[in-house]
Amino acid sequence: MIKSKRILKYNLIALAAILIAALPILNAQSAEHFVEIRDFEFQPADLMINTGDMVTWTNIDQVQHSSTSDDGIWDSGLLSHGQSFTFTFDSAGTFPYHCTPHPNMTGTITVTDNQCGCDIDMVPDNAPVMVNPGGSFTFTGSITNNCNMDKEFDVGVFVRLPDNSLYGPINTFFDIPLSPGQTITVPGIEQEVPDFAPPGTYEYVAFCGNYPRMVHDEASFPFTVVSPIKGNAGEWMLYGWFGEEGSNSRPVTSGLSQNYPNPFNAATSIPFALANDSHVNLSVYNLAGQLVETLVDGQIPAGNHNINWDAGSVSSGVYFYKLETGDKVEFKKMNLVK
Repeated sequence: MIKSKRILKYNLIALAAILIAALPILNAQSAEHFVEIRDFEFQPADLMINTGDMVTWTNIDQVQHSSTSDDGIWDSGLLSHGQSFTFTFDSAGTFPYHCTPHPNMTGTITVTDNQCGCDIDMVPDNAPVMVNPGGSFTFTGSITNNCNMDKEFDVGVFVRLPDNSLYGPINTFFDIPLSPGQTITVPGIEQEVPDFAPPGTYEYVAFCGNYPRMVHDEASFPFTVVSPIKGNAGEWMLYGWFGEEGSNSRPVTSGLSQNYPNPFNAATSIPFALANDSHVNLSVYNLAGQLVETLVDGQIPAGNHNINWDAGSVSSGVYFYKLETGDKVEFKKMNLVK
């Protein structure tokens, strides 16, 4: 059963359980993406990545498969059950591929040039920022398209807590349209700080790019929560950016994000987004393709969600987690180290 952020404010222990020391998507360096070969399909069949990124294919089926570029750029050879193959994409382009023994199995890797992207900036209205629990602060935010073509970008907002762990996203804005060289500047954006926030020094962090797969730029500034006066804010609510008023905006597309922390010891959090109310199945599998645990199986409302997995009863190793929403299937890899 999913616990919303409104419930978290009444349970500081639950809040602490989903805090993370580092978030992979806030790293503009090369990333690794994963494709599962299962039930005679590449899952996902289509990926969009950045130049320099790696893609790893893992065969979960009991029969042999391959990942073979239509243009002969790469060929995994035959992969038996549990075997993997990794390829690094150094140039931009669209790369269709197939399985040699089963040519009806096809997929596409789309690689974009990481020199083209967005720039984001945030400037607080009153620095240094001092705020009481339950209060708020304001800032000016801007995003720029530095490409020579029309583009759409996403913005995600996070908070780095006093213990240096990163919490969020507390808000996401999807598919912001920008013309070549265009900058959108929004003054007077208001961020509420929940009344349960403990005193200390925080960092307010935003990124722009293609959430959650690619980050082009990030910006941040510190703020300090002081006591003892408390205001009325009950959660991390953001007002005034890109027309969203006081909400954790509904995602435009559904998607699965990388678990955090990763690698992890005993417990980790798995984030995913739902564009619409959906029946969701979120499950964990081992390298042999065996079901380890079903974390969610039921109707879930639209929005951004985090599910905790307590892996205390399983052994160290590589595990896969799979999100099924309607006819869409996504999976990612995580490493349990005890």
